[in-house]
Amino acid sequence: KSKLYQPLQYAVLASLGIIILLVSMGAFSSNHNGYGTTSVILAGTLIFIIYRLLERLNIFNQRSMIACSIIVILISALTYQTPGIIASLLFLILGYAHGNKLITISGVIGLCLSIGIYYMNIKVPLLHKSFSMMVIGSMFLVATIVVKYAHRLGFTQENLKDKS
Repeated sequence: KSKLYQPLQYAVLASLGIIILLVSMGAFSSNHNGYGTTSVILAGTLIFIIYRLLERLNIFNQRSMIACSIIVILISALTYQTPGIIASLLFLILGYAHGNKLITISGVIGLCLSIGIYYMNIKVPLLHKSFSMMVIGSMFLVATIVVKYAHRLGFTQENLKDKS
């Protein structure tokens, strides 16, 4: 790794983050037609980055790539009005993969801001918003419990290899 390019990397990432945050807030146009295009481009970029990271870690297989692609497409389809969410996930993954705390922290901060912007811009009653947040929180709670107790349920590497 060359220390010569590090300031340039931070400048590009900071500029990209600021531009995506401004686009998410609707600062550049009065119409909202550009959101879909931005989300598609960012989703494609995120899928490509995940593909490269899986290849680099030598854990690439077709099933994991299809699963990651479906997750990214679902997230981008649900949050197409706020492309900052996908961009923040991109920062989070890149920062974590390269062990860079500053990029990871900027991804977390951007994700919090983007989710806040998405929550405020969604045009549904407050009761529906709170119900959807409750459902999403319950899903995360169930996922956490499943991951925590997966070994007790028989989801170990050896068992999964035997079944496939």
